[in-house]
Amino acid sequence: MKGRGIVLGVVEDFQYEQALVTMKKDDVLVIFSDGISEAVNALDEELGEENLIRVVQSHRTSSAAQIQAAVLDAVRHHASGVAQYDDITIVVVKRMEAGVVTLR
Repeated sequence: MKGRGIVLGVVEDFQYEQALVTMKKDDVLVIFSDGISEAVNALDEELGEENLIRVVQSHRTSSAAQIQAAVLDAVRHHASGVAQYDDITIVVVKRMEAGVVTLR
C-alpha cells in the first residue's frame, strides 16, 4: 500500500485527494502529525519521514501497538530530552485477518 500527502488537516482552499485503499493481511496504515516527523534534537535536526519509515518497516511484523510504541520511542530517542513544541500524534492500523477490507 503506497500513498503520500496530506490526509487530515485544516487548510483553507486545499484540493484534497481521495483514494480507495485495499488493505490485505499484515498491511499497515500509519497516520501521524507533523510533530512526529518534525521532532527536533539538540542540533535542531528533524527526525524526518525517511527515519519514520525505517522505524515502521523494521517493526512491520509487530502489532499495531508495538509499531506505535517503536515510533514514539524513536521520537524520544531522537529528541534526547529536547522539549517539543508541536503535538505528537500517531495512529497505527494493521490488518490482522485474511481477506480484504476496503477503506474509503
